[in-house]
Amino acid sequence: MDQWVTAASSLLALLLYYNTLDAGFVYDDRRAILSNPDVIGHTTIRALFENDFWGTPLTDSGSHGSYRPLCVATYRLNYAFSGFKPWSYHFLNIVLHSIATALVVTTAKRLMPQHCIRVGTAVAGLSFAAHPIHTEAVASVVGRADLVACELLQWCTLAGTFLFATAATLCKEPAIMVVPLCIFYDFLKDTRQGEPYSKCRWRSICALSTGGFVLLYWRLRLAGAPSAFAAADNPASRDPSILTRFYTFSYLPVFNFLLLIYPFQLSFDWSMDSIPRITTLFDIRNIYSLIFYAVISKVTWIALSNEMKKQQERKEKYFKKQNNRIKHKWNYNSKQYNRRQDCERKTIIPHKENASFKRTICPCNGCKHTLTEEHTNVCRVINNNNTVMHQSTCVCPTTVGRSKKDNSQKNVYRSPQVAMLLFTAFMSLPFVPASNILFYVGFVVAERVLYIPSVGFCFLLGLGAGTLTRNWRRYEMRSRMFMSALLITLLAMSSATMRRNLDWRDEESLFRSAIHINPPKAYGNLGSVLITQGRLAEAEVAFEKALNYRPNMADVHYNLGILHQNQRRYGEAIKSFERAIYFRPSMALAYVNLGTSLMADGRLAEAASALRAGARADGLRVRDRREHDAARVSALVQLASLHSQRGHWHKALSAYKDALQILPDSNAPIVGWTRHNVLSMASKVHMQLHQWTQAEHSILSALSLAPNHVATHLALAQIVSRNVSRSMEAEVWYKKAVTLAPDDPTVRDQFGMFLRSQRRLLESAEQLVKAARLSPTNSARATTAARALRDARRCRSAERWYARAVELNPEDAEHHSNLGAILHLNGKYVAAASSYRRALQLQPNDQITITNLKRVRKLITNQKKK
Repeated sequence: MDQWVTAASSLLALLLYYNTLDAGFVYDDRRAILSNPDVIGHTTIRALFENDFWGTPLTDSGSHGSYRPLCVATYRLNYAFSGFKPWSYHFLNIVLHSIATALVVTTAKRLMPQHCIRVGTAVAGLSFAAHPIHTEAVASVVGRADLVACELLQWCTLAGTFLFATAATLCKEPAIMVVPLCIFYDFLKDTRQGEPYSKCRWRSICALSTGGFVLLYWRLRLAGAPSAFAAADNPASRDPSILTRFYTFSYLPVFNFLLLIYPFQLSFDWSMDSIPRITTLFDIRNIYSLIFYAVISKVTWIALSNEMKKQQERKEKYFKKQNNRIKHKWNYNSKQYNRRQDCERKTIIPHKENASFKRTICPCNGCKHTLTEEHTNVCRVINNNNTVMHQSTCVCPTTVGRSKKDNSQKNVYRSPQVAMLLFTAFMSLPFVPASNILFYVGFVVAERVLYIPSVGFCFLLGLGAGTLTRNWRRYEMRSRMFMSALLITLLAMSSATMRRNLDWRDEESLFRSAIHINPPKAYGNLGSVLITQGRLAEAEVAFEKALNYRPNMADVHYNLGILHQNQRRYGEAIKSFERAIYFRPSMALAYVNLGTSLMADGRLAEAASALRAGARADGLRVRDRREHDAARVSALVQLASLHSQRGHWHKALSAYKDALQILPDSNAPIVGWTRHNVLSMASKVHMQLHQWTQAEHSILSALSLAPNHVATHLALAQIVSRNVSRSMEAEVWYKKAVTLAPDDPTVRDQFGMFLRSQRRLLESAEQLVKAARLSPTNSARATTAARALRDARRCRSAERWYARAVELNPEDAEHHSNLGAILHLNGKYVAAASSYRRALQLQPNDQITITNLKRVRKLITNQKKK
């Protein structure tokens, strides 16, 4: 039966989330996976343990502070297996949720009271599998941190090892609360009497406490300074009134508990004013908080009191039993003596021919053995060879008493009071890090944070269902109604889960689903999605609605500016970017796009000023350090391009050098920019300044970072070929480029032109012909190949390529003129004249073609005369 419950719960978890396999990457998945260098493999394995969850070094001032290297490692394995195909990420999430469900059933069987095991375990497992609050943790790839932490936390509960606690913490920080949970469990199960177990229990508690403090100290040291978050992420934390903070943070656990009870109003984001702050004592939500904490306190107090009372009664009974044993231990004078006399009378005297005596068959009062060598050696020595003396005692080990003791302890451990207290702790303790009690967090409510606490909630549901089933087992109607209600509830939860999964299918449906809960955030994100889909009019409406709710949203102003910029409404775009900078001065991307719009509007001096400001933007507390640094590099690159257009080469070179200072020494990309790219661009400026040595140094540095980059080989070959004495070296670099990209026509073109400059016309023609064959629809390359063949005096082959150029582009007068010239040269005068006439039809006043046509006509006339 137990195996069937586990299998059914796991299967239900798989089936309910099967419709997430065709979902994409949404919301936080993009930053955590698509743009995370730790996932893509641009960093070492060691970097996984040095960076936060989003790929930013923990030592960086802009780090989020979330340290989950084991979870990031699973993303990295996913990427190695299937790249950025979302189905594999979602499939692993579904499997992990199914395993977590199986562990919930296993843990419930271990902790449920005896009368609740059958029904309570099934209710706990099925409700955990189907609870809609889990959709964010399972349907969102980022929620994997909660899935793995929950599994390791439950394994820790079952195995009681510090190793799993550490591993769970490396997946998500709230899992560290498993240590006090285990300590609390150790206190609750303290119903065994006797000194040995008491010492063992205290050793266990001391070991767990020490390990927990070490783990907590290590985690706090690793986090460094508290992570920065915007005021909109958790408005109450920035409220100056201590009473407002107290009222609001007291209510948030109540709100989270209500989400567990009624999980049908869900949102991808609960920031800003989605849950209004409680600013006055007379807010009705304070009554909810008061009732909630009063009920929790009362129930906990009653359960503790009853358990302590029962434990005291058990101790009194135990000590009374011990006193009775001591009192009667040596009281065997008359009783044992009479027993010995009875045994002697029952002894059988054998015939004299058989001198051996039969052994006594009287049972021992201590171990119930016969008074023979069935006793242990120690027992026989003490009892003088099985002769029971007046004050002797059997010391054979007994098992009956021990088994009874163990069974009684087993029943005590599963008492309803202990189970309820433990399940309440299972629900409450993992939520503490997210409750703003210990420190402020960067969110108001996060549904995936409830994944682990929901285990305790489901245990409580199972405990309640099991208790009611036992109490109503004599009332058939009540039992049927209760079972029907459980079934209806499970169906409703399953239906809500499957429907909520559809919201997580793509970003548009996800953001639309939250419009009624968090309109400014939902409309702002929806507008960004609509832009990528090309629905610009709808996107503009969405941005305007978001700003109507909350005018100080810098991201929305920035995205609205991007929309106007794409529509070439540069005046409006400039105003939007300026508002974004006003509300968030550290937003480097806004400076970059402001500079772009100003350049497009012809205001070059203002554009240069905006780009310089963007390059200097302070990133001390930015949320995404990589994106900020990439924006600064973009500002400097655009500034260098602006200076290059105006002929200010030295200023352009200075901007490129500043960009190189921002980029890492390795070639790891920062949102599209690499050190190799900037070095290549800087080398072109050196060329403009005729600084060939510096240009070559830049190219060699770029080549060391990307040794297989073809364009860099070509650039280096061009620089080296300027020195006639290094022509052999230049040829080596060209050949390396050809080896790296044998099917790239550009490489063949440049190598062919180099050979032409060396007067190696036949080799040049071979390379240019290969280039033309690699791009069979390019008429310009066909013409170049034909010209090279003509220079190499292979006119017949040249004729074919000129004809090919005409075939590819018959409306080009130059192609017809060139074909006429080669036909003229090959002695095909009639065909040459035809080509010249066609060229003149397309370009009537071309003097060269007119002259050539006259010469051909003269040759045709002379031919006829002969």
